[in-house]
Amino acid sequence: YFSSFTAGLFTMFQTLTGDGWASEIARPIMKENIGASFFFVSYILIAGMVLTNVMVAVLLEEFAKAGKQQELEDEAANTVRANGLLEEVVAPLRLCRTAAEEQAHIKRLWDMMDADKNGVLDLGELKKGLHMSLPPGAEFRDISAADLDDLTLQGRLCDHNGNIAYEGFVTMLRRILAQQLQRQEEDGLDLLDKLDSTSHEVAASQFAV
Repeated sequence: YFSSFTAGLFTMFQTLTGDGWASEIARPIMKENIGASFFFVSYILIAGMVLTNVMVAVLLEEFAKAGKQQELEDEAANTVRANGLLEEVVAPLRLCRTAAEEQAHIKRLWDMMDADKNGVLDLGELKKGLHMSLPPGAEFRDISAADLDDLTLQGRLCDHNGNIAYEGFVTMLRRILAQQLQRQEEDGLDLLDKLDSTSHEVAASQFAV
């Protein structure tokens, strides 16, 4: 069983797997040396514990990665949905030619939403204000507390009471506007790539003819 390194390695592997190690390996050796029993018992206990801990650690790590990935995907989906609630409201800002026009439009939205004129927006005021500021024919989608949390960057744009001050409102709208413009730019680049690819295909077909 231990006549060479390779034979010894295979013997230890067979012992670790439990494949007849007691009757085929340990007992024959123990007939010649009873002290071998302590070696085999210690090896089984230590190797088994180490192997079990390694397997548990690997499984826990994989579960943690999967859970983290799911959280990131859920957070991204919630953010996209929450930002979509304000896209109709933010759309007119793209028509502003100057920063002053943009600021004036945001101020009008704020004055309309801040019904009680206390300088902050709560969830109820934001819901009502969104409904009032939507263009005719636009579908109103209700906004939940979770949506508000995503819109305000997990509350970083809110005060200690969870309400949105004017500065946070401006940041929220401008962030959504920037995301809209970025998506439009990406869509435009994709369209240019498709048109360029189509023109090359047409040119190649004409050349072949």
